[in-house]
Parts: sequence; structure tokens; C-alpha cells
Amino acid sequence: MCEAFSDDEEHIQELIERFWKLDELDHAQRTLTAAEKRCKTHFAQHNTKSGEGQLIVRLPLVANPSILGDSRQMAVNRFLALERLLSKNTVVKAQYIEFIKEYKSLGHMSRSDPSNLFPAHYFVPHHYVLKRYY
Repeated sequence: MCEAFSDDEEHIQELIERFWKLDELDHAQRTLTAAEKRCKTHFAQHNTKSGEGQLIVRLPLVANPSILGDSRQMAVNRFLALERLLSKNTVVKAQYIEFIKEYKSLGHMSRSDPSNLFPAHYFVPHHYVLKRYY
């Protein structure tokens, strides 16, 4: 019985060694695809640091951003639906307001100035998530 276990251990060891050999690709010599080269160039040209030291990188878009459509109205509708939902439960609404205040105070969000938006912009609808602890 111990001998069979030893064979299993050897097989597992062999599989692990094969895995590590596959994982040891020499990335310095690997040829980048055209898309990877464009991505690296985009990053080099469009990265800055904010006054607080945060890295800011514009998203690389493969196609014309206009194909994203008008996302502002969708985001506004989503927010109005959230307001209706929260108006039904004052306790949850108060918790949500406190969370948003904390999020803002930590610098994770700020009010945007529509006149400062890039020519191509996309509004991401906000989704409220309530975690219930039982």
C-alpha cells in the first residue's frame, strides 16, 4: 500500500515539475502581438500621475467610442430607480447615504464637471448592492 502511495507522489511531483516548466516562459524573448504593441504604446503615451500620486491611464478603445451610444440617460434612469427603491426603506437609505459620504471623503469619487469631459465619454450606471449578514 505504501508503494502505491509512493507512485502517486512521484506522479504528482512529475506533474508539478511539468507545470513549472510550462510556466517558465521567457517573456523577454516572446514576440508581442500587434494588439499588445498598440496597448503598450497607448499606455506609454496616455499615463499621468494625479497630485495625490494616483496613476491615471485613459482606456484604450479598439473602435470609435461613439458606438457606445448615449449612456447618460441610461445612467440617470438607473439612479432614479435607485432613489425610488431607497425611498421605501429609510434605514437602508440612511446607510446608503453614509456609505456614499464615506466613499467621497476617502477620495474614491468626486463630482465631475461636464465641461471637462473628454470628447468621448461614457457614463457607467451606478448599481446599489446590499449585503445582508445573517
